[in-house]
Amino acid sequence: MAHPDDPERLFLQFHFGVFRSDNGGQAWSPIGAGLPSDFGFPIVVTRSGAVMVIPLAADVQRVFVDGRLRIFRSTDGGASWSAITAGLPQEHYYGGVLRGSMRTDLETGEVVFGTNHGEVFHSADEGLTWTRLPGKLTRIMYVSLA
Repeated sequence: MAHPDDPERLFLQFHFGVFRSDNGGQAWSPIGAGLPSDFGFPIVVTRSGAVMVIPLAADVQRVFVDGRLRIFRSTDGGASWSAITAGLPQEHYYGGVLRGSMRTDLETGEVVFGTNHGEVFHSADEGLTWTRLPGKLTRIMYVSLA
């Protein structure tokens, strides 16, 4: 995922951690310190350059850490992270998310993600607060904003 103002700055979250590259992917630095787990899949960069990830417990336990759905947001390129919980389930929520299940709109600042429980969450303020959208779908593998 590229930074909107600096295409050489890339971000990646996958099986082995969360990383940043400042030179177009030639070299990567770990930026997972401060996260409850550096394992997970979806990562987005907002129009202001904030980076957001959704950590999962582990490769063999692909559920939200401690049964709490939290978005972790960094405004300093991954040097520090803040847990965002406003509007998200915080007790006994053992779902997960997949790689293509989170998107951001660089024009509006909206962010959306879906869970493997079939729920969709929306943020109109670059991920600071969240609303669960009505209805329930099957396992969400991919989302898009239109």
